[in-house]
Amino acid sequence: MKIISKKRMAAWCSICMIAVSSIGLMTGCGSKELLFPYETSSFIHEAQISLEASSFSIPPFSQDMCMVPEDYVTPENLNFSSLEAFGLFDLTNKEVVQCKNIKEKLYPASTTKVMTAYLALKYGNLDDVITISSTAMAQPSDASLCHIQEGDQLTLAQLLRGMMMRSGNEAAAAVAEYVAGSQDAFADLMNKEAKAIGAVNSHFVNPHGYHDDNHYTCVYDMYLIFNQAIQYEEFRNIINTTYYSVQYRHEDGSTCTQEWSNTNRYLLGSATPPEGVTVIGGKTGTTSLAGCCLVILSKDLEGNDYISVVFKAADHAVLYEDMSAILKQIPTLGTVYQ
Repeated sequence: MKIISKKRMAAWCSICMIAVSSIGLMTGCGSKELLFPYETSSFIHEAQISLEASSFSIPPFSQDMCMVPEDYVTPENLNFSSLEAFGLFDLTNKEVVQCKNIKEKLYPASTTKVMTAYLALKYGNLDDVITISSTAMAQPSDASLCHIQEGDQLTLAQLLRGMMMRSGNEAAAAVAEYVAGSQDAFADLMNKEAKAIGAVNSHFVNPHGYHDDNHYTCVYDMYLIFNQAIQYEEFRNIINTTYYSVQYRHEDGSTCTQEWSNTNRYLLGSATPPEGVTVIGGKTGTTSLAGCCLVILSKDLEGNDYISVVFKAADHAVLYEDMSAILKQIPTLGTVYQ
């Protein structure tokens, strides 16, 4: 089994950053380096972001990374023939525990909102009040919504919960417009930030994941994106929230209250993780072409963190059944599951 050392690979990447898209061997656990050296307030309130290639650079990969050997094969004792792609990533030991089709390009559905939340937390102010626009409300009839209305005023913190917990596409669109001025500009930002963290097998065209043939990612890239997002305490708090009561104002000044519940069945108690595993939270996603998708953060009994990703499960029952089977492969559970 051929494995390139972390030091050697990091040095090579530092020299050949421009060739990052050709890297097919490793994954990275992310960097918190600021990618855009302008004032955040100017970026948010004036929406004057430079998207020229000359103003953008890809930082070297961190040496603190998970790696996938080129000839990695999922052990035969894992019977996940129904799953198109999955991965289990040990963040403490920087290892890929198990994976299948880790770099296959697939549709992410609403797991896209992890990237939207990450960029909102990176560039936004949680206390800022956002007025919902008509363009944010222009969603297809079958879109996932959290049932806010044009003219409603919510804080960024509230919209992030509507987006991540209830999977509201209109909330994601409003967040995108707040951050970048328009949804198209935000998609450009998503793609540049994805490349900056090594997620080179992804391309985004919207902030919510409603199907588009040109909107895709892979298990490997979703791990990288999710790992960036969990560096923010607020993100961890949001994905760990089961129920949330939100109060905000309509355009006419009247007050509205909604109760939002999380779409994650582990948090709701309708799915049970393996003994010894605590699911912190994550993001669901479902479309007819994407299948059922889930990315979660978990802890073992020793407090080690794991990211696990499942894409394109046949249905929700299979999704959680197979995710739990994947979580059973956590190394510290070896004395329980042998």
